[in-house]
Amino acid sequence: MYLMSLQQGCTNRKTILLGKLKSLTASGNTVIAVEHDTNVMLGADYIVELGPAAGKQGGHLIFQGNLEDYLRSESSGISPYLSGKKLLPYKKPEQRRTVSEQTPTLTIRNANLHNLKDVTATIPLGVMVGIAGVSGSGKSTLISDTLVPLLKHYLNTEQDEELEEEDELLYKPSSAPHELGTLEGWQSIEKCVVVTQEPIGRFKMSMPITYVGIWDKIRMNAAKPAKPGPKTDYVQKEIFYTWNQMNILTMEWAIDPETETNK
Repeated sequence: MYLMSLQQGCTNRKTILLGKLKSLTASGNTVIAVEHDTNVMLGADYIVELGPAAGKQGGHLIFQGNLEDYLRSESSGISPYLSGKKLLPYKKPEQRRTVSEQTPTLTIRNANLHNLKDVTATIPLGVMVGIAGVSGSGKSTLISDTLVPLLKHYLNTEQDEELEEEDELLYKPSSAPHELGTLEGWQSIEKCVVVTQEPIGRFKMSMPITYVGIWDKIRMNAAKPAKPGPKTDYVQKEIFYTWNQMNILTMEWAIDPETETNK
């Protein structure tokens, strides 16, 4: 029996892997894959769906059975999209932003890092831009390893050392400048935010408020001395942090009762 999660990886690699998995089942093995990719689901012999939604709204068995019955299922929220009864929303041509000669752009010139061959690419600003190509063609090299370090260099971004350790894309480039090339149009960029699939923290207890720096403000607030009481120049203050059922952070101040009570 083979158990695996295929949720990360590019499509063509998944297609190759799917062929390997079929060869395993043809040899009498059992393959259990946690996946929501269309091709993988349509290639399965048996489907188990949980739902109907995420979190508290999930955890129920919605369907279990062969693929043919699954595509006809009326209880599934996914099968109608696999069978073609429903279509995912998409932008109509008139809803798409237009790119004209007046559109501001970023231009990467003479990029030669890794397998790039003196690439000069223009990226329009203010629109969604897709970087396409087969696996290994240089997509990540052009954007993650060339554009991001160039933006950091030209914008003179100062990153906290801890953030640099956690985000591999925000490193100071070790490659020679001529390999990265040059960047034009960076003056139109105010800030660059790199979003990856990496965890936002080193620990499993990390959460979005950790990433946005809310704890720094809490520490600064907690570091402020309490209002002095009549008998002493300093009041010891303890702060307790708790989470309620709505995941909202609350704070309680405990002041020395001999001088002042405040909770």
